[in-house]
Amino acid sequence: MKRGAGSAWTGTSAVCWAVVCLLLVCHEVGLGQENSKRGYRDADLPPGVTRIPQRPKPEKPAQSPKAAKADASQPASDQAQKSEPVSPGPDPQGERNAQDPVEPQQAEMPAVLDKKTVSTDRTVNPVQAASTQTDDQPAALPEAQVNDPVRESVPITVSSAATAASEPEPGTTSPPVTEERKPGKNASALPPGVTPIPASPYGAAKKDQPNPGSEALEAMRKADEGILRPGSEPRKGGGLEGSLTVRPDARTMTLSIPAPRGQITDRNGKPFAQSKVVWYPALMFGQFEKAEKAQVIAWARKRIAQANELFGIEWNISDDQLWHHYRHRRWLAMPVTHVVDEKKKKEVEKSLMSGLILHPVYLRSYPEKHAAAHIIGYVGSSGKLEKGPINYGDPIFEYSEGRAGLEKIFDDVLKGKPGLLRKDYEADGTEVVKMFERRPKPGGTVVTTLDLDWQKYAEEVLEKYCSRGAFVVIDIQTGEVMTMASRPSFDLNDFMPYISNDKYQELREDPGTPLFGRAFQGGYPPASTFKPVVALAALNNREVSERSLIHCPPAIRIGKHWFRNWTKVPEGDIDVKRAIARSCNTWFYQVGIKTGPTAFLSLARKLGYGSKSGLPLVGETPGLIPTNEWMKKHHKRRMMDGDTANLSIGQGVMLASPLQVAQGMAGIANGGELPKLWLVKQIQDVGGRVLVANEPKRRNFLNLDPTAVDAVQEGMMQVVNAGYGTGQRAGLSYTVLCGKTGTAQWGPKSQNKRLAWFAGYFPYENPRFAFAALYEGKPNEKLSGGRKAAPMVNAFFEHFKKDIQIIIAPPPKALVIEEEDDEGQFLDIEGAPRAVPVEEEDDGGLDPAMGLPGAGYRSDGLVPEQTPLRPLVPSPVVPVNPVPRDPWVRPDGRAPSRAVPVEEDPLPAPGPRAFPGPDRSNRAIPVDET
Repeated sequence: MKRGAGSAWTGTSAVCWAVVCLLLVCHEVGLGQENSKRGYRDADLPPGVTRIPQRPKPEKPAQSPKAAKADASQPASDQAQKSEPVSPGPDPQGERNAQDPVEPQQAEMPAVLDKKTVSTDRTVNPVQAASTQTDDQPAALPEAQVNDPVRESVPITVSSAATAASEPEPGTTSPPVTEERKPGKNASALPPGVTPIPASPYGAAKKDQPNPGSEALEAMRKADEGILRPGSEPRKGGGLEGSLTVRPDARTMTLSIPAPRGQITDRNGKPFAQSKVVWYPALMFGQFEKAEKAQVIAWARKRIAQANELFGIEWNISDDQLWHHYRHRRWLAMPVTHVVDEKKKKEVEKSLMSGLILHPVYLRSYPEKHAAAHIIGYVGSSGKLEKGPINYGDPIFEYSEGRAGLEKIFDDVLKGKPGLLRKDYEADGTEVVKMFERRPKPGGTVVTTLDLDWQKYAEEVLEKYCSRGAFVVIDIQTGEVMTMASRPSFDLNDFMPYISNDKYQELREDPGTPLFGRAFQGGYPPASTFKPVVALAALNNREVSERSLIHCPPAIRIGKHWFRNWTKVPEGDIDVKRAIARSCNTWFYQVGIKTGPTAFLSLARKLGYGSKSGLPLVGETPGLIPTNEWMKKHHKRRMMDGDTANLSIGQGVMLASPLQVAQGMAGIANGGELPKLWLVKQIQDVGGRVLVANEPKRRNFLNLDPTAVDAVQEGMMQVVNAGYGTGQRAGLSYTVLCGKTGTAQWGPKSQNKRLAWFAGYFPYENPRFAFAALYEGKPNEKLSGGRKAAPMVNAFFEHFKKDIQIIIAPPPKALVIEEEDDEGQFLDIEGAPRAVPVEEEDDGGLDPAMGLPGAGYRSDGLVPEQTPLRPLVPSPVVPVNPVPRDPWVRPDGRAPSRAVPVEEDPLPAPGPRAFPGPDRSNRAIPVDET
């Protein structure tokens, strides 16, 4: 019973399978009739595509029941292979017969695109793509993937085209090159000279089965192979006709173009750093018709030899590197890093062999060489060029990045936005498409507060007066750094395009340490330039007054140690002003201990000591202002009186940079607040639009007693302008300068090195500029701030006398208005009020008894020669005769207010020098600090 049932079921299955086969046959016949109804003709086919006649279907022989049963037992997939010898691939628009002709709009793609490498929704592995094609048949190209309007906005993946040329080693895989196709890219939108290639209507045939039209495809493939014939030179053809076969040497690529870096300029727009176009010698391989390694290397070696001879270089490159570049990146230049300027380019470009080119690149240039080198910084390459297969966005030359200074800090502003360049190549190496997808956008401009003329001359002054030193100038009103020079320095162009190991080692081993920016990276004892801070704290805390007299012997004993003055001559009883002018150590020992380190060190921090300035500087030192905690950590004890005595004269465990000392002087000159410092004035885009502009701001509020500030400022004025001051060599001929000398022991005791300082500000009234000059002495060199540093200040500011006089000139005096007597006239054109200058009377000078000009005094009426200074006393106001009342009076009977002239007592004009008084040949010369 079971066996009979099984036999019935088997018979039913055979019948069902026979019906299915019959339906499949009818379906194919129906499709053929439908194609006939469409009326396709050969003229309707795309150019270059010939319709191949359909192969007649063989008649099926009558099958016996056993044969039908055998066919029914086979899997459905095997039957499908027998009924459909050609697989057209996926079709998103519906099923389509493999032999249907391709519609024109579905065949539009650039001639340089390798048809087998296009994918719409996934990345094709090059190894897998290569493994799906046979030696004598083209790879299958799904028709719906060729510029399908439905799927145009999907990224295109170009993978096997790059793989065909790169020839990956066995067992390795090269990454695909991906490019995004923009919407609406049809035949009318293609670049000029690019002809759309019709897609093949045939899929990949099975290797063991016949393929319709295989004779025609084989003939076309052999014709394409015949394009590349054996030869010794790479071929640059005029383009190739469309083809149905794969062209592994065709390429489409999108490359990035690094943007030119923006400028770094001074406050007036003069460039410190800019970009320029230079050229590198480079190999530009063509397409060899039959490339062999030995042939390619020999071709390259000839051109390398010529480059070495023309440019005097040693272009060292291995054979493997040459062959590797040809296989993977022959469409791109292979440069050597050697700068060729425009003059040399014109001399040699006509004599270059074919394939040896001059490759243009952007190069950073520093036209002022070593000017502000430690501030501006330099750039370097951000990475070497790729050496493998070409990927999307590979640069045509190396990107650069900031490595030091402003170049590093403002790298994002300066580097700009790179561009994108689209390039297509035919199989014979012909460039058929070259267009910008996005042009490079240059970087912005960083406008510094520096004055290039001042900066360069400051470096000249340092070069003339010292072998190592620093010079800083700050605008007190705005906080802008006008000059910040260090010596020795270095040429920034030595780092472009790269610095050799020998040159860099030479800079590092130089005993002058030219890579070290002393103006802001060096920490030095501030020495006596710190004494005004101690005096200001003592006066502000009422520990001493302006009139307090303190006895100052040559030395005093503190604990078990003697602390000496810089001179062995007793100073006697002196006040704070003379103590500053004479730089008396013993006065500050006593006052510092009495005031306490907490008070004057706290004020020092408010003046910017012990912390970074906040400027965009690389490697700036914060200096050192010690605390009890610091002393316990590093010296295992709290701060003692001996430490306080040393700190009171700016020595001991205290460090400051020249920038910090100049900043402190700006705070003392201002008296009420510490201005915030600026090094960058503006940031502009490439079009000159201001993106960032810095304005004057306050950094710290000092909260000082104005009388204390006045006393300290007067003491600093006496340093330069009094006969007993220690800084007379810094005096200026056109204004009154205030300053403070300083001399300190520095460095290892075995070297016996000293520092010389001179810091201050000017003018005495309405201060505008603060400064600090540092002289770094040699071992065993005897020096002092008055002898070494003060002359540098005089030399610098006298050079810019005319410019500075305009800057510091006081505003014009007020003018009075005189009205003509026109009774009853409210408006009279001819009698309109007019401005007239104020007339001043000359009374022949002020009374010498008041401590002002007379015998033995300066002609400008500010500083006596030997008598104590007294404040200026303004002359009484000269009475003014009553003005006749206007006939037209107000209802209350009073006359209307009117301006009246005020007569002032003039001061005599200043003489040509700071000390123009009587003969000074017999005057005692002050003893310099030791």
